[in-house]
Amino acid sequence: MVFTAFIIFKIMGKDYEAAVICAGFGGISMGSTPTAIANMTAVTERYGAAHKAFIVVPLVCSFFIDVANAMIISFFVMCVLEKNALITTFVSQCESTSSAKPIRMR
Repeated sequence: MVFTAFIIFKIMGKDYEAAVICAGFGGISMGSTPTAIANMTAVTERYGAAHKAFIVVPLVCSFFIDVANAMIISFFVMCVLEKNALITTFVSQCESTSSAKPIRMR
């Protein structure tokens, strides 16, 4: 909330559009683009329209979330695949270098 009030509001121009964009940023912080739209709608229904905010926030939000999700998911998939490859390599090396004979129970 402090970041939104002191940083985002000033960067966006300290006007009504900036206030609506801050409401949208609060919605993005709560989790998703639809929440941002709902927050902006609540503000604009009470105080008036803000056309620029309704163009900027959904476009920027959806673009950055899509790009970030693609990178994060790719990173975790690569980590899991690499871990599985290391485990498989280690197990196969242990099996091939093992000279111990199996113990037979009587």
